[in-house]
Amino acid sequence: MIRIDPRLKAFSWGQHGSMARILALEDLAGPVAEAWFGAHETDPSALPDGSDLAAFIAADPERTVGGERLPYLLKILAIASPLSIQVHPTLDQAHVGFEAEEERGVAIDAPDRTFRDPRHKPELIVALTPMRLLVGLRDVRELAADLRKLGADDLVALVDGRESLLTYVMAVLGGEAKTEVLDRLAHQPEGDSALALAGRAARAFPGDPGALVALAMNPVVLQPGEGCYVPPRVIHSYQSGIGVEIMANSDNVVRGGLTPKMIDVARLEAILDAQPAAPLRPVVARVGCATTYAVPVEDFALVRLERGAAHLPAVPRIVLALDPTTVTTASDSIQLDGGTAAFVPLSDGVAEVRTDGAAFVALPGGGAMLVER
Repeated sequence: MIRIDPRLKAFSWGQHGSMARILALEDLAGPVAEAWFGAHETDPSALPDGSDLAAFIAADPERTVGGERLPYLLKILAIASPLSIQVHPTLDQAHVGFEAEEERGVAIDAPDRTFRDPRHKPELIVALTPMRLLVGLRDVRELAADLRKLGADDLVALVDGRESLLTYVMAVLGGEAKTEVLDRLAHQPEGDSALALAGRAARAFPGDPGALVALAMNPVVLQPGEGCYVPPRVIHSYQSGIGVEIMANSDNVVRGGLTPKMIDVARLEAILDAQPAAPLRPVVARVGCATTYAVPVEDFALVRLERGAAHLPAVPRIVLALDPTTVTTASDSIQLDGGTAAFVPLSDGVAEVRTDGAAFVALPGGGAMLVER
């Protein structure tokens, strides 16, 4: 086992003070949006000796992870204002896009680089505080009704009777939304409806047509402990709150609006699944103090522990302690303070994780998440 330190991301949509409180860190000036725990090649977690987790794994990948790389990336998100409207690619889409940018010589850290690795990016978010999300495209009749409330009859014609919202999304992002419609949207009262959340986005990004794409999305409100699964190609925009997010080990994001970062509408059109569909929830099971969150991918699964102990199987694991937590294997034991984390390699075998409060364990999906003892 080895302690790992997060990589912090000071994006403008982050909260002030929350990440410092969660991670028990001082001197975090400005907003901090994300804390990364993992081994993604662009920003792997730091180790106490000054090296990083990616190098630690690369030195003996069979012993540490049983394959080429750690298959997942674990994050904490602290969201004060809406994230971008975005989609993530499938494996095939990521491979093609990555190779094309490599051939064009686009630097891996360039701001206009989209595919930073050749991997897909399904993701799961589990709320620590109440969270508001927009995920997937909603029923066309509900969207048409809200557009009529805004006096956007020209956009209603792009929605009524359609099985897909691709034409609507592309028309809006192409500039067909009238300024007065965006102004009316920005004056919607606060709340949890799609109209209210899209109004919040319109206030955060005045004049951005992406707010009308937000209006086309399903509103999701998560209470602490609840989760939402976002497969590749599903459009989404997280709006507020704090959560633990786990995803495939990828940083591929295609953005369509509500962001100062690069927007690529053409690529979003190629990747987007524009069929209306209800948001997906993980399969949740509770055994003793452990709550498991399973989704239909082999890259990752997530376990939340509350005031107790559980045994985790011999797979590569990251233990994120929100409160004092002890991790014990056959050969070692480590005490984690609240806000700290450790990587437990495959070779360490079964691990007992015991917490005085709450802890999360990230591990690969597709197999057992707990071991009976």
